[in-house]
Amino acid sequence: MLIIISGSNPLSAYKELFVGAFFDYYGFATTLVKLSPILLAGLAVMLPLRVGLFNIGGEGQIYLGALFATVAALYLPEMPAWLHISICIAAGMLGGALWAAIPGYLKAFHGTNEVIITLLMNYVGIDLVS
Repeated sequence: MLIIISGSNPLSAYKELFVGAFFDYYGFATTLVKLSPILLAGLAVMLPLRVGLFNIGGEGQIYLGALFATVAALYLPEMPAWLHISICIAAGMLGGALWAAIPGYLKAFHGTNEVIITLLMNYVGIDLVS
């Protein structure tokens, strides 16, 4: 509606948006960079939901995974690129898994509500990384 009010053609605007996001090299790379955390957060919610658990803490898990991957990338010695990238990916997965293990432990052994714990741990994780 705003496109029409501004006097532009909405079809050409959406065409440029689509072409820029998927058919331009840098636009496509940017689309993938922005898409990856969203897909990972969706996966972090979907998998526990399949077994009846609620995980609202995907954002905090991504932050801690990124922190672990960054620390691994910065402090590992010189090694081949394929090995370095693989170790950084594994470190990121370990960081997110350890962050998710805290509410998992609290749910399993203390009966806490995983929705509240994971939601509040998002803020803790973001503050830790900041």
